[in-house]
Amino acid sequence: MMMSVDKMVSVAIKGILKDKNELKPILIGVIKTASRIAPNFLLKFGHREFKKIKAQKQNNN
Repeated sequence: MMMSVDKMVSVAIKGILKDKNELKPILIGVIKTASRIAPNFLLKFGHREFKKIKAQKQNNN
């Protein structure tokens, strides 16, 4: 699940306007917590998602 460019720019601009040192989407906190609770599950999920993205790119070529 990738963030669209428009959304990413919007988050970045809002963060810059609020003088935040670190700009991160909301789900990063969830992922950070999940990685501490169930790191192996998160790694398997990420690997599965990466395989899907790679397969989609190969099918488009």
